[in-house]
Amino acid sequence: EISARTSMAFDTPAMLTAPLKVIVEEFEELCKVGADKLGSGACISMASRVEKALKKLGVAAGLPSLNGRRQEQLPWGALVRFQGMIMDMRDPEYYAGIYEEVQPDGSVRLRTGKFRDSFDVPEGCTVRPRNEFTWQRTPIICAPLPGQTAWAAEAISGPALPTPAVDVSTTASPGAPARCKRSAEADMAETAAAEEDMDDDMAVDEPPKRPRAPGGEPADPSVCAPCQGGETGEDDRQAAAAWARSSALGSALVKLYDCDVDGSAEPSDLRLNDLVEVYGVLDIGGETDVCDGPTDSISMMMEEEKALRPPPSAQPRLHCLYYRKLPMGRAHPLLPPPDTYEESLAFQVARHHVARTRAAVLGALSGALCGDSLSAELLLYSIISRVLARRGEVPIGKLSLNITGCPAAVTAGGPSPVWTSVGAVLKELLPSLHEMPLTIDKLNQSKLIPEKDYEANSLVYGRLQMPAGSTLLLDETTLTSGKLDEAGVRNLGALGELAARQKVGYDFKYFPVEFDADVSLISISSAKTVLSASSAFCHLPLHIQPSAAPLPAALADPSLLHAARGYLGLAARSVVLDMPEPVALALQNDFVNARKVSKEVSPDDFAHWLSCSRLHAASLLATQIDESHYAHVRQLEASRVARLRAAEVCV
Repeated sequence: EISARTSMAFDTPAMLTAPLKVIVEEFEELCKVGADKLGSGACISMASRVEKALKKLGVAAGLPSLNGRRQEQLPWGALVRFQGMIMDMRDPEYYAGIYEEVQPDGSVRLRTGKFRDSFDVPEGCTVRPRNEFTWQRTPIICAPLPGQTAWAAEAISGPALPTPAVDVSTTASPGAPARCKRSAEADMAETAAAEEDMDDDMAVDEPPKRPRAPGGEPADPSVCAPCQGGETGEDDRQAAAAWARSSALGSALVKLYDCDVDGSAEPSDLRLNDLVEVYGVLDIGGETDVCDGPTDSISMMMEEEKALRPPPSAQPRLHCLYYRKLPMGRAHPLLPPPDTYEESLAFQVARHHVARTRAAVLGALSGALCGDSLSAELLLYSIISRVLARRGEVPIGKLSLNITGCPAAVTAGGPSPVWTSVGAVLKELLPSLHEMPLTIDKLNQSKLIPEKDYEANSLVYGRLQMPAGSTLLLDETTLTSGKLDEAGVRNLGALGELAARQKVGYDFKYFPVEFDADVSLISISSAKTVLSASSAFCHLPLHIQPSAAPLPAALADPSLLHAARGYLGLAARSVVLDMPEPVALALQNDFVNARKVSKEVSPDDFAHWLSCSRLHAASLLATQIDESHYAHVRQLEASRVARLRAAEVCV
């Protein structure tokens, strides 16, 4: 009977403009069946409804995005979208799933605290907890994609939209009195004092009530204790410093509900560094406290954790109604989701124009690389490469590139002009780019490795915490003589581990924890890279053409630039290709013949040829690898090896 009631058809516009009101209506319908049948609260869900609504053309784009707006520009209770990377995953927290609203005449009405952080109580009413309905939810910290380029951020946030009109009486029913937004702490303290007749010296002071303004904004937004004015103690200053560290990068606190089919609050399909798109209710009020939790120790632990959380004014809070995990290494703001009919249409259009688009991309990369077409093609392979599998400690399919012989800046300490020009072009083409000039001071002072801050109970961001599919552009020409301290040695070692094994060891103080990575690492240097994993790179001396144009006029055309961005996203999705059996046999025979000619040819060389053949086929948006792709790569490799030998002779 509950499932039948939850399948009721609700008005889609009402759900998108007043989600809390629809939730209250659904809860009241379910209460008619019996509150004892609500269990863990999983039946109070909006996920399927939101998912269905988002399938309609233009619905998702019509919702305001926290990626492009500040939370104070949006009203409380608005349904918003947010796309970001999971920076940290917290322990599940308790909240009052169902509580009693006690009227002045003594009558009781059941209310739900799901999808909100504070109770909404009419004047004169009090709140009484229902301990058997203390439920769980999982908070996660999401931040906009690190290294996101300007055009990608604009594509994700969408055009500027007017502030949505939200029904702020989301919990009101016909004839209900005007309500005041109150924190759960105040209501529970008041109820406990009334029922237990506590002594004055044991009473809990009630925080000031914050009535909600007609426009939906709280008259007094929730702020942290150190910002309230008055005397600030050492504990307050330490708490402020702790939450300031955990609210960096414009992050949002997202609260997940009923992630598993068994009703638990643990999300089984989400991992650290995953990309997610969240559709949830924006809450800028006070936070609900755990009321009479399962044990006093748990309650105290939750209170201590909440004291370290940033206030809503510093970190927006979203109560997730629906989320979708974006595919690792294949997410792109201009492309439809993978394995969909819309993606197949995008491939058809892109293949029709692939020759022109690919030539424009190679021309832009070649212009940035002083007219070196060979370096441009290998750079194209590198930025679309992805980790396809792992054999022991070796990532299969990734191509890390070291372009040597690059000139340093004219002014001491400045970046290489090659690094600058390559970065400028990649920013126009890729949705995410991390630029990192290496100097002794920056290696010693930068925080590259994420580390656990136990005081703030948060994972502090390090620059090597990136989602799959990111590109890291290093400038080693800025390195000069100097001494690396302990932090500098660790940072340099972490870059080497990223290149060699595509792993980053997060610092948990007492022990490191390794996380898989999938980052295209490109190093611009004068000589061979100083990273310890030099053998993991594909090395290529730069061949400078004095007459090279910095940027082809073709990419100045907005339509072609848009096509080039989409083309690179599709090429990265095409790296998983089949190889027919006859082609595989022919390639093996070629390797055997090459070994007969030169004993210097190793199985690692053959693996490199196969990886580049796959990437070349993907750059053509081919559906499988054939012998022509392999032959083209063998020619490229012959040219690259010849350059390396010539450079060694010059040295």
